[in-house]
Amino acid sequence: MEKKTFLPEFFFQNQIDYIRDNYVIHDEPLVREFDIAAKGMCYFILEMDKLIDHSIDFVSLYKTGTNTTYNAVDCFKNSLTSLLTLFPKDSDFWNRHDHYCKLYFDALYKEKFRSAEKPFLSLEDFKEYAIAKHSLAYIPIIGLDILFSARHNSTLILDIFSHLFLAIQMCDDLDDFDKDLKDNQWTYVHSRVYELMHTEGIEEDPDIEKFHERLLYVSGIGYELMDYAEQELLAAKKKSEDLSLSQLAGWADIVLAHLHRNRELLTT
Repeated sequence: MEKKTFLPEFFFQNQIDYIRDNYVIHDEPLVREFDIAAKGMCYFILEMDKLIDHSIDFVSLYKTGTNTTYNAVDCFKNSLTSLLTLFPKDSDFWNRHDHYCKLYFDALYKEKFRSAEKPFLSLEDFKEYAIAKHSLAYIPIIGLDILFSARHNSTLILDIFSHLFLAIQMCDDLDDFDKDLKDNQWTYVHSRVYELMHTEGIEEDPDIEKFHERLLYVSGIGYELMDYAEQELLAAKKKSEDLSLSQLAGWADIVLAHLHRNRELLTT
């Protein structure tokens, strides 16, 4: 597999730029203030995710005098202060903000449970998880919808984001198949391979390197899931173009190019 040429984190950091053409922006300082606050809140939550996931290298950070946990909490304080000036406590923004945050952290807990139990998963299980894992990205849409007039209904933007997140999660799970397996990070893609082994009575051959990942593509499952990701990306691109959101369509193109290069590598 090719090293990722797209980074979901980059999307989160720049998503307001991708969708701002849907709004009548009458106050640039206001949109910048919201952008900074939203990025700060997202940074805090993703750092908490790393704590839960035990993926912070505390030794290296200590040696360099870096305290990302403190930085994240400080960032949260500043972001919350700023957001409270933009949205009163009784604003619907907070109800929907809390909803998406809860959805995100519930997904993390479910992810840990599934990694321990390793159940067979359905495509619907995957969709539910993929949307929840990216649910924080819906918050800026809600904020912009309250602060500015929208050219198109926000449900259309939410729908485009959902297509993108399904594709991004599938690409991630395919790209990181072997790493996730070693890290005990159970995914829908793993489930499909192990279910095939169970159904067909296939036993692992310890002499074959990356046996499960090889089976993923020899069986055709990997290509099937690549096709699924591609269809979601094409849907996101078309719907973005229909709303004249060229930067959002461009992001879909970046992920599509990555997907196509990986398919070429597997078939040559």
